[in-house]
Amino acid sequence: MAYDLGIDVGTSYSAAAVRTDDGVVTVVGLGPIADSIPTVLFLDEDGTMVAGDAANRRALLDASGASREFKRRLGDATPSILRGTPFSAEALMAKMLRHVVDRVIDRQREEPRRITVSHPANWGPYKLEIFGQALQMAGLSHASLITEPAAAAIAYAVQTRVNPGDTVAVYDLGGGTFDAAVLRKTDSGFTVVGEPVGLEHVGGIDFDATIFEFVRETVDGNWDLDPDDPTHMTAMSHLRRRCVEAKELLSSETDAAIPVILPDVESTVRLTRPEFEARIRPIVMLTVTALEQAIARSRLDPTEIDAVLLVGGSSRIPLVGSILRGRFGDLVRVDTDPVHAVAKGAALAASGVLDITAPPAASAAPPAATPTPPPTATPPPASTPPPVSGPATAQLPLPPNRPTASAPLGPPPAPPVVERPTPPVAPAAAPPPSTVPTPAAVSTPTPAPVAAASTPAAPVWTPPVAPAPASEPSLPSGVTDRGSTDRSAPDRKRLLLVGIPVLLLVVGGIAFALSRGGGGTPTAADATESSGEGEPVDTTGTDATTDTTGTDTGTTPIVSRADAAAGDGMVEVEAGVYTLGLDQPESNTSETVTTSVELPAFHIDATEVTNAAYKAFVDQTGAIPPAGWRGGQYPADLAEHPVEGVSYDWAAAYCAATSKRLPTEAEWEAAARGPEARIWPWGDDAKAVSLPSEDTYPVGSIPENVSPFGAYDMTGNVWEWVADSYDDRVSAELRVLRGGQNGFLRETVTRLPVDPLKSSAIGTAGFRCAADGIDPAAVAGTFVDYAKPTGSNEPEVEPLPEGIIVFDDFTDSTSGWTEKAVDGEFRYGYHPNEYLHLETRAPLQDAVALAPWSSSPDEGYALFTTAFVEPSLTDEAGTFAYGLAFDLDEAGNGLVFVVDERSSVWQLYTRTVTPTGAFGAGVDYELIEQSSRSIPAQVSLEVIDLGNGEYQFRIDQSTVHTRTIPGYTGTGVGLALLSFDGSPKAHIHFDDFQVGEIG
Repeated sequence: MAYDLGIDVGTSYSAAAVRTDDGVVTVVGLGPIADSIPTVLFLDEDGTMVAGDAANRRALLDASGASREFKRRLGDATPSILRGTPFSAEALMAKMLRHVVDRVIDRQREEPRRITVSHPANWGPYKLEIFGQALQMAGLSHASLITEPAAAAIAYAVQTRVNPGDTVAVYDLGGGTFDAAVLRKTDSGFTVVGEPVGLEHVGGIDFDATIFEFVRETVDGNWDLDPDDPTHMTAMSHLRRRCVEAKELLSSETDAAIPVILPDVESTVRLTRPEFEARIRPIVMLTVTALEQAIARSRLDPTEIDAVLLVGGSSRIPLVGSILRGRFGDLVRVDTDPVHAVAKGAALAASGVLDITAPPAASAAPPAATPTPPPTATPPPASTPPPVSGPATAQLPLPPNRPTASAPLGPPPAPPVVERPTPPVAPAAAPPPSTVPTPAAVSTPTPAPVAAASTPAAPVWTPPVAPAPASEPSLPSGVTDRGSTDRSAPDRKRLLLVGIPVLLLVVGGIAFALSRGGGGTPTAADATESSGEGEPVDTTGTDATTDTTGTDTGTTPIVSRADAAAGDGMVEVEAGVYTLGLDQPESNTSETVTTSVELPAFHIDATEVTNAAYKAFVDQTGAIPPAGWRGGQYPADLAEHPVEGVSYDWAAAYCAATSKRLPTEAEWEAAARGPEARIWPWGDDAKAVSLPSEDTYPVGSIPENVSPFGAYDMTGNVWEWVADSYDDRVSAELRVLRGGQNGFLRETVTRLPVDPLKSSAIGTAGFRCAADGIDPAAVAGTFVDYAKPTGSNEPEVEPLPEGIIVFDDFTDSTSGWTEKAVDGEFRYGYHPNEYLHLETRAPLQDAVALAPWSSSPDEGYALFTTAFVEPSLTDEAGTFAYGLAFDLDEAGNGLVFVVDERSSVWQLYTRTVTPTGAFGAGVDYELIEQSSRSIPAQVSLEVIDLGNGEYQFRIDQSTVHTRTIPGYTGTGVGLALLSFDGSPKAHIHFDDFQVGEIG
């Protein structure tokens, strides 16, 4: 019987469910005993990859071939090493997905008709794009996606009567992630209300870790275990498994005995349920607070919630239900099958039983639309990634370096060639700056056109043959895997829960997504809007008959115009076939696919729209000043610099008001790279042109930074909005920025998909306009009627949770950070994907950024951040350390707690401003304490000021040092980066920053 398939690959366990045409939903038995299987992979010595129970059994005997918890690492550039072979997290996810699908096909004896795969609600565009690559490598590129809370709500609605208008708050606590979302039942399905809240690194494995730490503390945790000894690692694997079993037992029993059998250690540890609950209560309270925040974001009063649905295996822990019932009373509902609720809901979504509608504003969770049958074309198999190159080793006066695998596994598989749609009717565009440089004549031969690829459109999905395990290359000699910490999720938010004497914080990761799109549905733009005369007009930048698949992002669509534009300040791009993307990118930030498109001739502005040009627009039309104008005041001294802080909608409105339009992404890249498909506008040598590393510069003022068609500054001055991405992995709720910003130099192939409502994206965004044709009689700088976008450039600011003094996830580039650098050099900045960077550019240099401290707490405080190295902007040689600065006085004297990933140490320094200082221009650092410790690719750091000069220092939730340091009473706190001998350049990304009271 034909069936639709839903898949839930969790951090700890994976499950699948099918819905057949008779309406029956059944959980598929993936394992020999249980329906769900461990999310574990094992690489045999002969290169065979096994999954599930078989992998779990073999991992107990040989940990070197096993990989667990790779879902948490999705997007982390550091590979996992199995028997000396590197595997990216997405490659491992692909193998797990393929195993589940093949197992289902074996059981059902036929292939599924449609597939829907679930994912955490807090995954942002970067993680979703990486997840899309995993689906493609698994041969599931046409599978639909749904968030885990949405899937759980569907499953609940099918088994329980939920009336239209009812609201369900979903509390989804799984093995490795937590999601909370509010959904309202409609006549046809559910609508997501508000913005879901997710905790990336909160789940059952964190509870396992608390039990493991309890055992270590009880049985003298200084175990002398050799990580290269298989017997030692096998014994440790058995102990961890017994901790998991104890956790599961404590859900029904009042105590559990944990045998400890290790070399030189044999004991039994007894753990009672009250002891266990006391240890996990802070983590559980984080999830409860996140649920309450999701309800607050829905703009609903808690009394308007009709049910609080508990799903996920960890929601069965008695403490969870007890706390939630204390908050929500009899509204709490435990799913009849919490372990498989998400898989069941995904199967129902695949069959189209209920629809999930996205919230009106863009959120961290993408919409899960009713799946449509994908084409029959078989996706190309995953290509074998190239070898991973590690950093060089340097001998420094600090602890010896240990090389790390800092490069990604390699390019994702190439998507199908995309045919450019029919060119749009010319909408409007920007007046040129007062002076436009005259480009040098460039001879550009016109390529011969080629036939466009046809688009297959069969209604039934035909799965490809499962690809064989890739023979992935091994790491260079001496390079080792650096842990399993995730580096992703640009939209992740975390809450701080503090208490005495210990502050327990749980964190997640984000990574920098310069070359990644979001996975999902391709976007043309948004829906149509009335022209005011009763007739619909095109609002997509394409022909009005084009079907639009975009999702409402809460912004007002822009009306395009058919008027021909003034040609002053524009250059012509010839018709022809253009190569987009790059086969072999220079860094992990580049686009990694090649696509050929045939473009008709069009015109594009020779330079970016300037502040002066935008001021004329504001003055003549009453447009909202851009966010880049502080206080809304026009920066007269930057008149000929590119305007910054313009939202996507206002950029499109400007172009429309000048009878132009935003260029499509394909047009922008073709104009930048020319027929020769240059990596940079000036050629293939990045160093051939020197660009300012700070701030913007006057448009067209660097003659060498010009494309073959005479367009200036298409890299290195300001990020530029483009329309209609040619990469169908960019999801519908996102928009794309191109070009890079001043010191943020990238290849011209680099795309940056962003949430167009985030101020971090808006704050660094400018634009230029394009047109299909020009009118010699049109007057440049004249603005015509257009549709004004609604709202401002800034999203609504939410109040801080109680007890939080500072909470910054770096989505707002105006939040008030300042640099404490005595030489005045600006070495920090915001990135559009929601984090802040510090950078040093020479040996013995420091960079310290101060947080916007609002008030001093009465009784101590706690600092928290997560950080990781950006390898493409960091020299491979040398050593550096990064972390938290605290108790800084007005001069900059204070303390610094940092980690050194390359040397595998943490360090505690005093920072002293002195004319004879060795760092920068007058700063000295004196080492107080240091100790060896493995530092993961992304690390969370905490400093807890307990008062009276006593401090506690934590790395990834584990206390590493407690010390009394009298005499430091400053109130400045922030982030720090120190570059030591041999390291001329280091670039560190900080994912978030929190300051909380502990009194």
